[in-house]
Amino acid sequence: MIDEYEKLKATFESRNSPVAVRLFRAKQAPLILFFLRRQFKNPHISHIQHTEMVRQLSHVLEQISYRDYVEEDDSDLTQILDSDQKAELLIKRWSDAGYITFEPDEKGQYHHALSSDTEKVIQWIYSLQKQEFISAESKFMDIFNKLREIAENSTED
Repeated sequence: MIDEYEKLKATFESRNSPVAVRLFRAKQAPLILFFLRRQFKNPHISHIQHTEMVRQLSHVLEQISYRDYVEEDDSDLTQILDSDQKAELLIKRWSDAGYITFEPDEKGQYHHALSSDTEKVIQWIYSLQKQEFISAESKFMDIFNKLREIAENSTED
C-alpha cells in the first residue's frame, strides 16, 4: 500500500513525470489548453504552420495579462517586450515539454500538431464542463408533437 503511494507521489513530483501530469501542474495550463484547443479542435485540423501559430498566440498574449503565463522566476519572458518573441519562446517551450510536436514538412516548412497526451488532456478537461441535460422524456415529447403536427396537417393526396 505504501509502495503504491510512493509511486504515485513520484509520478506527480518527478521532473520526468508524464506529459499530462506536467501539463496539469503548469502555471500556464489554462493558456495552453485554451490556445491549443482553439487552434486544433475548434476548426478540427491536425497541423498548423509554425508562423501562423506564433501569430495567433501573439494575438492571444496581447489580450491577456502576462501574469497568466509567466512564472515568477522566468527572466526570459519578463525581459521580452515583443509579443511575437514571447509567443515564439512559449511555443518552443511547449514543444520541448511534449505538449505539441515541431516537425518540418517535405518543403522544409515547420508545422505543429498536438501530442497524443495533450489531445487526451484537452478531451478530458472539456468533458468535465457541465453539459445541458435534455431528458429522454422531453426528446420523446418533441418527437411526439412533431408527428402529431404532421398527422394533423397532412392531406390525403
